[in-house]
Amino acid sequence: MQVSDKEEDMKSRAFLGPVVLALIALACGAACAGWSCDTDGGKKGTVGRPNNLSIDMGTVLFADIDNGETTKVLWPAQYDHYNGAMLSGTRTRQQIVTPSGNFVLKLTVRLAGRKGFGVWTSKRNVVTVEIHKGDGSGPIVQQSTLDRSVGSPSNSTIELPQVAANLRTGSGQMYTVILRYDKYDGNGSNDGWCGTSVTVSAG
Repeated sequence: MQVSDKEEDMKSRAFLGPVVLALIALACGAACAGWSCDTDGGKKGTVGRPNNLSIDMGTVLFADIDNGETTKVLWPAQYDHYNGAMLSGTRTRQQIVTPSGNFVLKLTVRLAGRKGFGVWTSKRNVVTVEIHKGDGSGPIVQQSTLDRSVGSPSNSTIELPQVAANLRTGSGQMYTVILRYDKYDGNGSNDGWCGTSVTVSAG
């Protein structure tokens, strides 16, 4: 029985389709392998230290994983609230309370170059943090960029100017914090951006 050219073409496409999809999946996996972004339920930030306007997310970005080939972003899901030196309770990221809803956001990033043959080589690290009112498409109310060349891993703190919401007591406003990161090492898979939402209410 002779097979027509059309049938042969259909068989070839049927075979090549899954192969192409598998190659695309592998390529995506390789491209995405160096970047991850999570809201970790076990990670906490703090509110009210060292002053009542302070929201400290702690160490959020780790650029030193896998000898600098992988970058991980971890956003806090809970925040310990302080009244002076006293812990006054733990709340979720949607239950942050500050005076009049005004706040100063702070976070720490662990920057690094690339490590090969046991030696860290200096690479340029650029981190931009944006605070958007509402979701990520909302207007930027504060922004800050850190641009450093780093070899061995080291921590840097980014503190943005105050966001003045001036809300009535009990009312709140949602914000989206977006972090953008680039490491100039010729490897785009360990660069990226991601964000988290928080709601700040007036207490």
